[in-house]
Amino acid sequence: MTEPIQQTPIPPTATPVAPQVSNGFATTPAAPQRANGFATTPVAPQGANSSPGAARTAVNPLAVLTLICGFIPFVGALALPLGRIALNQIQATGQRGRIAALIGITFGCLWILDIFLVVLRMATT
Repeated sequence: MTEPIQQTPIPPTATPVAPQVSNGFATTPAAPQRANGFATTPVAPQGANSSPGAARTAVNPLAVLTLICGFIPFVGALALPLGRIALNQIQATGQRGRIAALIGITFGCLWILDIFLVVLRMATT
């Protein structure tokens, strides 16, 4: 995938760039390439991390709790309101955990359906 190019005019005589020291190693930034009198410098796409080790956003704790409640019998009913709150928080804050909340809600619905069927069976016998 190619990165978008940002064009900025460069003066005919560019000043030399001093090396930067990072982690004990001297690095020189890449010189801009010239195209039609403009400097072309690659620009990172929006939302891309600037470095591979950049911190990721945290997982929403209610999403994890929703997932746990969804797998526990007779507690699965709690997964529905917890999951809905978690989804609202994830949408508002951009945290991770949407899939965990949806899986917890799904299993919570299955537990509610199971309890309903058991009660229905006991009532008809």
